[in-house]
Amino acid sequence: MDTIADRINQAMGKRNMKQVDIIAAVGINSGALSCYVNGKYKPKQDAIHLLSKALNVSEAWLMGQDVPMGSPPKTVKIEEVPDIPGAFVPEFKKTVPILGRIAAGTPIFADEHIEYHVSVENENIDFALIVKGDSMANLILPDSIVFVQQDAEIKNGVVVVALVNGDEATVKYFHRYGDHIVLRPENPNYPEQEYPVEDVTILGRVIEMKYSFI
Repeated sequence: MDTIADRINQAMGKRNMKQVDIIAAVGINSGALSCYVNGKYKPKQDAIHLLSKALNVSEAWLMGQDVPMGSPPKTVKIEEVPDIPGAFVPEFKKTVPILGRIAAGTPIFADEHIEYHVSVENENIDFALIVKGDSMANLILPDSIVFVQQDAEIKNGVVVVALVNGDEATVKYFHRYGDHIVLRPENPNYPEQEYPVEDVTILGRVIEMKYSFI
Protein backbone atom coordinates (compact mmCIF):
# COMPACT_ATOMS: atom_id res chain seq x y z
CA MET A 1 0.00 0.00 0.00
CA ASP A 2 1.25 3.49 -0.83
CA THR A 3 2.31 5.67 2.07
CA ILE A 4 0.89 9.15 2.61
CA ALA A 5 4.21 10.57 1.37
CA ASP A 6 3.84 8.51 -1.84
CA ARG A 7 0.34 9.83 -2.39
CA ILE A 8 1.33 13.44 -1.70
CA ASN A 9 4.09 13.22 -4.28
CA GLN A 10 1.80 11.50 -6.79
CA ALA A 11 -0.81 14.23 -6.38
CA MET A 12 1.77 17.02 -6.63
CA GLY A 13 3.00 15.54 -9.90
CA LYS A 14 -0.52 15.05 -11.22
CA ARG A 15 -1.57 18.59 -10.29
CA ASN A 16 1.78 20.08 -11.34
CA MET A 17 2.17 21.63 -7.90
CA LYS A 18 5.18 22.41 -5.74
CA GLN A 19 5.38 22.64 -1.97
CA VAL A 20 5.16 26.42 -2.17
CA ASP A 21 1.82 26.09 -3.97
CA ILE A 22 0.41 23.96 -1.16
CA ILE A 23 1.65 26.42 1.43
CA ALA A 24 0.04 29.29 -0.44
CA ALA A 25 -3.25 27.41 -0.84
CA VAL A 26 -3.88 26.33 2.75
CA GLY A 27 -1.17 27.95 4.88
CA ILE A 28 0.39 24.70 6.07
CA ASN A 29 3.76 25.01 7.86
CA SER A 30 6.63 24.69 5.39
CA GLY A 31 8.82 22.64 7.71
CA ALA A 32 6.04 20.21 8.48
CA LEU A 33 5.11 19.92 4.81
CA SER A 34 8.69 19.06 3.89
CA CYS A 35 8.64 16.25 6.48
CA TYR A 36 5.35 14.92 5.12
CA VAL A 37 6.59 14.97 1.52
CA ASN A 38 9.83 13.19 2.46
CA GLY A 39 8.03 10.63 4.61
CA LYS A 40 9.84 11.67 7.78
CA TYR A 41 6.61 12.34 9.67
CA LYS A 42 3.05 11.19 9.15
CA PRO A 43 0.51 14.06 9.09
CA LYS A 44 -2.32 14.07 11.61
CA GLN A 45 -5.97 14.45 10.74
CA ASP A 46 -6.03 18.25 10.53
CA ALA A 47 -2.98 18.28 8.23
CA ILE A 48 -4.46 15.50 6.07
CA HIS A 49 -7.59 17.61 5.64
CA LEU A 50 -5.53 20.63 4.54
CA LEU A 51 -3.38 18.58 2.19
CA SER A 52 -6.39 16.94 0.55
CA LYS A 53 -8.00 20.35 0.09
CA ALA A 54 -4.87 21.86 -1.46
CA LEU A 55 -4.25 18.88 -3.76
CA ASN A 56 -7.95 18.41 -4.59
CA VAL A 57 -7.92 14.73 -3.65
CA SER A 58 -9.99 12.68 -1.24
CA GLU A 59 -8.67 12.19 2.28
CA ALA A 60 -9.17 8.45 1.98
CA TRP A 61 -7.02 8.28 -1.17
CA LEU A 62 -4.35 10.47 0.41
CA MET A 63 -4.10 8.03 3.30
CA GLY A 64 -3.33 5.17 0.91
CA GLN A 65 -6.73 3.56 0.48
CA ASP A 66 -7.73 1.91 -2.78
CA VAL A 67 -10.30 4.53 -3.74
CA PRO A 68 -10.50 7.07 -6.56
CA MET A 69 -7.94 9.88 -6.33
CA GLY A 70 -10.39 12.73 -6.67
CA SER A 71 -13.05 13.71 -4.18
CA PRO A 72 -16.30 11.73 -4.54
CA PRO A 73 -18.31 13.02 -7.49
CA LYS A 74 -20.60 15.97 -6.95
CA THR A 75 -22.44 15.58 -10.26
CA VAL A 76 -26.10 16.46 -10.19
CA LYS A 77 -28.27 14.88 -12.84
CA ILE A 78 -31.79 15.82 -13.91
CA GLU A 79 -34.06 13.00 -14.97
CA GLU A 80 -35.88 13.69 -18.24
CA VAL A 81 -39.65 14.19 -18.05
CA PRO A 82 -42.18 15.07 -20.74
CA ASP A 83 -42.50 18.80 -21.30
CA ILE A 84 -46.26 18.89 -20.76
CA PRO A 85 -48.41 21.00 -18.43
CA GLY A 86 -48.83 19.48 -14.99
CA ALA A 87 -46.06 16.89 -15.51
CA PHE A 88 -44.31 15.72 -12.34
CA VAL A 89 -40.76 17.04 -12.12
CA PRO A 90 -38.55 14.87 -9.87
CA GLU A 91 -36.12 16.41 -7.41
CA PHE A 92 -32.46 16.68 -8.33
CA LYS A 93 -30.49 13.57 -7.49
CA LYS A 94 -26.80 13.10 -6.88
CA THR A 95 -24.82 9.99 -7.73
CA VAL A 96 -22.25 8.80 -5.19
CA PRO A 97 -19.88 5.81 -5.23
CA ILE A 98 -19.98 2.83 -2.94
CA LEU A 99 -16.29 2.69 -2.10
CA GLY A 100 -16.07 -0.67 -0.33
CA ARG A 101 -17.04 -2.76 2.67
CA ILE A 102 -16.48 -1.60 6.22
CA ALA A 103 -16.56 -3.43 9.54
CA ALA A 104 -19.16 -3.08 12.23
CA GLY A 105 -17.07 -5.29 14.48
CA THR A 106 -13.31 -5.56 14.57
CA PRO A 107 -11.83 -2.77 12.44
CA ILE A 108 -10.84 -3.86 8.93
CA PHE A 109 -9.38 -2.05 5.95
CA ALA A 110 -12.14 -0.82 3.65
CA ASP A 111 -10.24 -1.72 0.51
CA GLU A 112 -12.81 -3.62 -1.55
CA HIS A 113 -13.57 -0.98 -4.15
CA ILE A 114 -16.95 -1.67 -5.73
CA GLU A 115 -17.68 -0.33 -9.20
CA TYR A 116 -21.19 0.68 -8.25
CA HIS A 117 -22.90 4.04 -7.89
CA VAL A 118 -26.16 4.90 -6.23
CA SER A 119 -28.42 7.94 -6.60
CA VAL A 120 -29.27 9.90 -3.49
CA GLU A 121 -31.51 12.87 -2.79
CA ASN A 122 -29.44 14.31 0.06
CA GLU A 123 -26.69 16.42 -1.49
CA ASN A 124 -24.69 16.31 1.75
CA ILE A 125 -23.84 12.65 1.07
CA ASP A 126 -20.34 12.17 -0.37
CA PHE A 127 -19.91 8.40 -0.51
CA ALA A 128 -21.35 5.12 0.72
CA LEU A 129 -20.01 1.92 2.29
CA ILE A 130 -21.47 -1.55 2.83
CA VAL A 131 -21.40 -2.64 6.47
CA LYS A 132 -20.04 -6.03 7.52
CA GLY A 133 -20.52 -7.52 10.98
CA ASP A 134 -23.16 -6.90 13.63
CA SER A 135 -21.52 -4.72 16.28
CA MET A 136 -23.85 -1.86 15.29
CA ALA A 137 -27.04 -3.97 15.26
CA ASN A 138 -29.85 -3.19 15.77
CA LEU A 139 -29.07 0.30 14.48
CA ILE A 140 -27.17 -0.87 11.39
CA LEU A 141 -27.71 -4.42 10.17
CA PRO A 142 -25.07 -6.45 8.29
CA ASP A 143 -24.99 -5.74 4.53
CA SER A 144 -26.67 -2.36 5.01
CA ILE A 145 -25.37 0.69 3.19
CA VAL A 146 -24.27 3.69 5.22
CA PHE A 147 -24.18 7.09 3.54
CA VAL A 148 -21.39 9.37 4.69
CA GLN A 149 -20.83 13.13 4.78
CA GLN A 150 -17.12 13.93 4.77
CA ASP A 151 -17.13 17.45 6.18
CA ALA A 152 -19.85 16.96 8.79
CA GLU A 153 -19.55 18.34 12.30
CA ILE A 154 -18.38 15.56 14.60
CA LYS A 155 -19.73 15.58 18.15
CA ASN A 156 -19.77 12.94 20.86
CA GLY A 157 -22.47 10.36 20.25
CA VAL A 158 -22.66 10.55 16.44
CA VAL A 159 -21.99 7.54 14.21
CA VAL A 160 -18.79 7.91 12.21
CA VAL A 161 -16.59 6.10 9.73
CA ALA A 162 -13.18 6.03 11.39
CA LEU A 163 -9.77 5.00 10.11
CA VAL A 164 -7.63 3.44 12.84
CA ASN A 165 -3.82 3.43 12.62
CA GLY A 166 -4.00 4.55 9.01
CA ASP A 167 -5.29 1.29 7.55
CA GLU A 168 -8.24 -0.13 9.50
CA ALA A 169 -11.71 1.27 8.90
CA THR A 170 -14.77 0.82 11.09
CA VAL A 171 -18.18 2.34 11.77
CA LYS A 172 -18.99 3.17 15.39
CA TYR A 173 -20.36 5.79 17.78
CA PHE A 174 -17.75 8.52 18.34
CA HIS A 175 -16.71 9.78 21.77
CA ARG A 176 -13.65 11.85 22.58
CA TYR A 177 -12.27 12.10 26.11
CA GLY A 178 -9.23 14.36 26.28
CA ASP A 179 -6.44 12.83 24.23
CA HIS A 180 -8.28 9.54 23.64
CA ILE A 181 -11.09 8.53 21.30
CA VAL A 182 -13.56 5.77 22.17
CA LEU A 183 -15.31 3.98 19.31
CA ARG A 184 -18.43 2.50 20.84
CA PRO A 185 -20.60 -0.26 19.34
CA GLU A 186 -24.39 -0.48 19.49
CA ASN A 187 -24.35 -4.21 20.20
CA PRO A 188 -23.51 -4.82 23.90
CA ASN A 189 -21.79 -8.10 22.98
CA TYR A 190 -18.87 -6.11 21.56
CA PRO A 191 -16.33 -4.13 23.60
CA GLU A 192 -15.54 -0.45 23.22
CA GLN A 193 -12.35 0.38 21.33
CA GLU A 194 -10.13 3.10 22.77
CA TYR A 195 -7.26 4.76 20.89
CA PRO A 196 -5.02 7.82 21.22
CA VAL A 197 -6.38 10.75 19.20
CA GLU A 198 -3.43 10.64 16.80
CA ASP A 199 -4.25 7.04 15.82
CA VAL A 200 -7.77 7.83 14.60
CA THR A 201 -8.84 9.72 11.49
CA ILE A 202 -12.53 10.45 11.03
CA LEU A 203 -13.46 9.94 7.37
CA GLY A 204 -16.99 11.25 7.84
CA ARG A 205 -20.29 11.03 9.68
CA VAL A 206 -23.00 8.52 8.85
CA ILE A 207 -26.07 10.59 8.03
CA GLU A 208 -28.29 7.99 6.38
CA MET A 209 -28.51 4.22 6.06
CA LYS A 210 -30.37 1.73 3.89
CA TYR A 211 -30.98 -1.90 4.74
CA SER A 212 -31.05 -3.17 1.16
CA PHE A 213 -29.86 -1.75 -2.13
CA ILE A 214 -30.75 -4.64 -4.44
